[in-house]
Amino acid sequence: MTIEGKGKVLIDDDIVDNLPEKRSKNRRVDIVINLRELPKLVLPGYYNMLQKNHVVGDHIILDNILFEKGSSRLTSKAKQELDKVALLTLRYSNLQFEIQGHVCCTPPNQKEAIDKDTRKRKLSENRAMAVYKYLVFRRVPKNRMTFKGYGNTKPLGKDPQYDRRVELVITKI
Repeated sequence: MTIEGKGKVLIDDDIVDNLPEKRSKNRRVDIVINLRELPKLVLPGYYNMLQKNHVVGDHIILDNILFEKGSSRLTSKAKQELDKVALLTLRYSNLQFEIQGHVCCTPPNQKEAIDKDTRKRKLSENRAMAVYKYLVFRRVPKNRMTFKGYGNTKPLGKDPQYDRRVELVITKI
């Protein structure tokens, strides 16, 4: 089941004179409720867990790495999933990877979303960094991984739910 609020943003920039008044005129939100589970995403070169036989360029989409809306804080469920990922990265010690953060549903003139904790337009980067820091905490060597936020620049072309993701991309074997 997915529940998603969609609103039109009529404000071109976050920094305008009298922002509360401008926002008070922008109160329309459409709520879309989908009671069906999203189908599993099947794309060539995309996987849902680390394996022994990856090649450079493979993407591992971490399905259960979820965040609160507009936040880069890891949930307890996400930490449990990252514990599994950490064990696999330690097992397959030859893999190096980039942690990529992605967001969806930002206004057309913005490629990135705002992190409500930092109030900066770096949500995808902050989410990738949160995963990076957690894997470092779980003793994955720093020299085997990097992180980068891509905002909404690399959509999968499917449902927007798929574009709210953190994935690993194999960079070296």
